[in-house]
Amino acid sequence: MKQDLYVVAVLTAKTGKADELRKLLLPAVEAFRQEEGCKAYALHEDTQQAGRFVSYEVWRDKAALDGHMKSPTMQQATPKLQQLLDGEMQQFLLDTLLQL
Repeated sequence: MKQDLYVVAVLTAKTGKADELRKLLLPAVEAFRQEEGCKAYALHEDTQQAGRFVSYEVWRDKAALDGHMKSPTMQQATPKLQQLLDGEMQQFLLDTLLQL
């Protein structure tokens, strides 16, 4: 049986840009949840570092994640992200070793 693909992404706003990044991410996540192959998509903000956002995602497979990265919502957000992020988005693709 094929395993789902779990993804954790970390996005850190430039100083003074946390509110703008939050306003960009919240509606985008709603659109991401509707994409083909998306099984779960949650967005969190670090309680110890305002402006650091962490997404927890579950995709059907790598092809679904690849489609997400090319989706219209992601393509529209990318230029704005480049203006708001302090560095690059970090993305971790994870295999499950032990399930809850």
